[in-house]
Amino acid sequence: MAVKVLANGKLYTGADVKVNMLGLVDVDGVDGLKFSNKRAIEPAYQMGSRDVVGYIEKNDEYSGTITVKAYLLDAMKKVAPGGKIQNLPLTTITATVNDTDAAIIKTINLLVKFKGAEQEYKNDNNELVYDIELFVGDIQEV
Repeated sequence: MAVKVLANGKLYTGADVKVNMLGLVDVDGVDGLKFSNKRAIEPAYQMGSRDVVGYIEKNDEYSGTITVKAYLLDAMKKVAPGGKIQNLPLTTITATVNDTDAAIIKTINLLVKFKGAEQEYKNDNNELVYDIELFVGDIQEV
């Protein structure tokens, strides 16, 4: 999928993201990959008051979504136990961002488990695509 990528202070236009997952290399049919790493923060209150006097930092929370075309989701269901992608084991999704000369800009590894798929029509040609919500256990930039 061709994208614009900001990496190392430089904007790469026409960059290409290649995705490897489930033992497949350069998977065709991935339209998007979105992930985040946020820290949970809660307010700290003064005893006996609702006045916020600070905050409490909790653990990091990871989340993500991968957008795939219908034929890729069908292929994933065929290899999934019971035909449900939720039954696929914990797996690594590797996204490699390449510039127009095929030089690697960055590589990201996501340790994920598929939660399920939501149907949506996207693109100018009304292709059927699915957003698959991910449980993300870890995010590593290499």
